[in-house]
Amino acid sequence: MTLGKLKWLIAGIAIALAVVLALSITLICTKHSHRFVECHYNDEVHFLVCPDDEVKNSEGEAHNLVWAYNEEYHWHKCSYKSGEAACQWNDEATNYQAHNFDENGVCECGYQKS
Repeated sequence: MTLGKLKWLIAGIAIALAVVLALSITLICTKHSHRFVECHYNDEVHFLVCPDDEVKNSEGEAHNLVWAYNEEYHWHKCSYKSGEAACQWNDEATNYQAHNFDENGVCECGYQKS
């Protein structure tokens, strides 16, 4: 084999190795398993999000409404929880209402006069 052919052979092998290395790094860096551990929400739905790339697990699910209350008022909140991800949505800002007690001193939200 002549010196010129040997240089071309070495150059070809070096280029092939560089391409393989670049593809390997690209595949390793872009492929990961999504960790849906953050719960994001709006006024209508909640959804889990991967914090690594902000990919949603779905277009969203309706809130699981439960009552929240204090001594004077009540409102709805979402009770959804998946692992460590819990939805923090509530309608306290828009649906904060005073208790309306029945004849037994119980409000529709479950709060009872003491």
